[in-house]
Amino acid sequence: MLGEHCAGVCERAECDVSREIVGVVWLGKDASDFKGKWVDEVSPAILELVGSLRLFGEELRHQAAEQDTASAGAGGGEVRTANAPGAGTPKTVMGDSGELDRIKDASPEEQRDWWASLSEDECHELIEKYPDVIGNLDGIPLLDRADANQV
Repeated sequence: MLGEHCAGVCERAECDVSREIVGVVWLGKDASDFKGKWVDEVSPAILELVGSLRLFGEELRHQAAEQDTASAGAGGGEVRTANAPGAGTPKTVMGDSGELDRIKDASPEEQRDWWASLSEDECHELIEKYPDVIGNLDGIPLLDRADANQV
């Protein structure tokens, strides 16, 4: 999502600047030259960058998933299991301030195990509801933390 987020920022900026350039009342050769350069060179370069950022983001996610799979096979990494030892459901973990404090104060390994015990939907829900908490847990996978920090 980080690549998509950056691409979206660039795309919105290009759109905003294009709207301003088209909307401004500016006549003469300088205006025509400037607007022509924007339309022919600058805007297409920004849109090419947007495409590259999206592709890079997809590749980054793919690489991270492969790394998680490889690490899981070696006994570490991210494996999402329904019943990891000591794991609570998101409602229990987030609804009970003592449990939330326990997760915040837990070791990165314990945080990783807890996170791995959640379903993908539960993780996305927690990222949306508690981005400030999830984004600051060292045991959460980097891409999930980055997603939380973008919310």
